[in-house]
Amino acid sequence: MGVLGRELVKRAVFRIAPLLMVSTVAYCLGLPSRAAETTAAAAVTQKNEPFMAAMKRADAELNSARFNEAKQQYQEAYEIGKKSGVNRPDLAVVLSNIAMIEKLNFHYEEAQNNLFDALPMAGDDDALAALIHTRLSSVMRARGNVEGALEHAKSSLELRRKLDPKGSPVAESLNNVAVLSLDVKDYKAAIDYCDQGLALLRARGKEGSAEEAAVMSTKAAALTQEGQLDAAIALLTQSVASQEKAFGADSPKLAITLNNLAMAIFKTGRYKESEPYLKRALKLNESSKPQDIAGAADASANLAVIYAHLGDKTSAEANFKKSLEYCKAINYRNLADIKEQYDLFLAGVIAPGPSTAVTSTPVTSAPATGPAPPVPTSVPTSAPTPAAEKPAQ
Repeated sequence: MGVLGRELVKRAVFRIAPLLMVSTVAYCLGLPSRAAETTAAAAVTQKNEPFMAAMKRADAELNSARFNEAKQQYQEAYEIGKKSGVNRPDLAVVLSNIAMIEKLNFHYEEAQNNLFDALPMAGDDDALAALIHTRLSSVMRARGNVEGALEHAKSSLELRRKLDPKGSPVAESLNNVAVLSLDVKDYKAAIDYCDQGLALLRARGKEGSAEEAAVMSTKAAALTQEGQLDAAIALLTQSVASQEKAFGADSPKLAITLNNLAMAIFKTGRYKESEPYLKRALKLNESSKPQDIAGAADASANLAVIYAHLGDKTSAEANFKKSLEYCKAINYRNLADIKEQYDLFLAGVIAPGPSTAVTSTPVTSAPATGPAPPVPTSVPTSAPTPAAEKPAQ
């Protein structure tokens, strides 16, 4: 494994998975970093001072959220590396990092092309190949190619199981496959993948961890789809508590789970009770660095629907308009769905609110501090009957 590939895989983090209506996706992504250790395989790379200097500058720019500058430095490092015989896995890492910057800028086609170029460069470095498959899965999902995303997520899972069947990366990949199974409406499969991931994490002593919270959140989405709302709400409540303990109450990493908890409560007809969770999710989306515009668009639209059900038409319209502004700012692919909900609202038809179809991210792939991509949702055309949606007591 190249020196950069080793560090990238080591720093890959478990991201929160997307749930319910149109929350952001969350996949794992490691921030690029210069590795400190010296290995025989990485000797050529580490002795290449111009390449390593360019990588160090790029890493510093990326960690300071100066993404355009980071991209330029990575491109410079890539050209230096190509000319000076740097290990191909290290070049793959550079391309993969450029791809993630492209994704942060919503340039999904460019991101995908870079990742396709990077994948063969990983060679027999299965850990790096698994990470690139995960990133490809995230980008494809953002582009609406859910089947392709699922294929790459499963490839990542297969490679990680080959490397260490009981390792944490396997749990991460199980969660990602579960999220995509929700996208294709295979809810039972999603629950099964989540249960496998939870069993693995608990066997590793990860009860109460952020990793466990992410998988519980995904499972809650599947349970919601299956109509098991009480069980979903219990899991999401537990997940929020775990994430608050791991990241702090003001961490943007809580936004997706808070959004989904609000939507699960909303589906039981307890509209007012769902409002504060969603307002908190929106605040966290807007305060994240870089700002999670897709997540803010989703939360605003969800909040608008809640206000419509509460009879607060002024707040509903204001939040629909805010959501549409966010959508247009990034050419968000949920724009048409949210616009349709707004039109129904203006026509006097109270939309029943966010679909429980999984939309989001993985995973997120964006750096651990960045946003993750979304997926579309269906727009119901009639108001729900809250009492009928409650699970049997």
